Amino acid sequence: MKNLENKASTESSTMLTPIIEAPLNWSADSWQNYTVKQIPKYENHQMNQVQQQLKEQESLVSLQSIQLLKDKLQNINDSNSFIVQMGECAETFSQSTKEDISSRVDFFHKVESLFNHHNIIKIGRIAGQYAKPRSETFENIDGKEHMVYKGDMLNNFEHSKSRDIDVTKLLQAYQCSKDSIYYLKQADPSIFTSHEGLILPYESALTKQLNNQYFASSAHMLWLGERTRFINSAHIEYLRGIINPIGIKVSHNVAFDELTNIIKLLNPKNEGGKIILIHRFGVKHIKQYLPILLLNLKKTSHKVIHMLDVMHGNTMNINNIKTRNMSDMTNELQFFNFIIKDNHLKWGGIHLENTYEDVTECIDSEITTNKLQHNYKTYCDPRMNHRQTLFFIKNLVQLL
Repeated sequence: MKNLENKASTESSTMLTPIIEAPLNWSADSWQNYTVKQIPKYENHQMNQVQQQLKEQESLVSLQSIQLLKDKLQNINDSNSFIVQMGECAETFSQSTKEDISSRVDFFHKVESLFNHHNIIKIGRIAGQYAKPRSETFENIDGKEHMVYKGDMLNNFEHSKSRDIDVTKLLQAYQCSKDSIYYLKQADPSIFTSHEGLILPYESALTKQLNNQYFASSAHMLWLGERTRFINSAHIEYLRGIINPIGIKVSHNVAFDELTNIIKLLNPKNEGGKIILIHRFGVKHIKQYLPILLLNLKKTSHKVIHMLDVMHGNTMNINNIKTRNMSDMTNELQFFNFIIKDNHLKWGGIHLENTYEDVTECIDSEITTNKLQHNYKTYCDPRMNHRQTLFFIKNLVQLL
């Protein structure tokens, strides 16, 4: 497993992307001087030991493959390319097997085959999506209070075991990511990896320097989540120093002035292919807020890619079960398409939480509310199943 990247298949022999050096007054650990949210408090002596072990590990992805992705993204607004970013809501360590990765790759190929006239840039929520931001710290299960599950990188899903934060799980996360990437490159070396850049002690320990550039070696692309997207955020401070493409989740809660300042911080040289705005307004808010945001953005010179996330703005709770309605997501798809075209902009991609399995987590004409628990398997948020994903993508392709 030593060579994690299939360079012959995924990398250019020359660096097409210009060298972008780290900004002044930045280091892989400077985020510690900023406001930290969603990161658990670890004991310093334990974290120091784990971080040192992580720093000694090889890169999970190479600088060249990150630059290759940026090259592909740089011209997306002037080409027939389209990003499909999809995968698990919360990956588990048990999914880092050859069989599971192969099944996920095969499903990606089925989705890709539905696009007739587009060059698909495949980005998986894969090989690292082991941590989840949560709104609450505790939850009540069978009358007892437990810490919420925050992802396999942090604690256990089974509440019968301890839900305490375990720093050694960061080492497990690295090894499982390494295994997943190894199998991923065997199955399809053209799929790039991504996850939310949430656990900064892990990300900073895996930050590498080469050719005067710093890069997160944990994944090709990281994204900034809704709960950590604010000025003076430790996450923004970390992300501003790496050359990886960065996604920014955008909802109706964002203030335009704050967003444009964040874009400037993350992309001070205004590189193409650097910033992907992942719009997650939800069907209730997209018609009111997205046109205003796009109108304001058009007055700036920011080079951004517009991607639609139909999942996170449409989550609801029915009888204490998290779910999403396929009609809400397909309606938001229609609204987004109209608004983007009405503003003469390029639709850059789609962001989905889905699975190749036939789960019953999202509502549609076949999976009614009383059938949700029939095969409800997600560890966090509801995912589109195999059938729902293909139905959704067919609707999407008709709009492009």
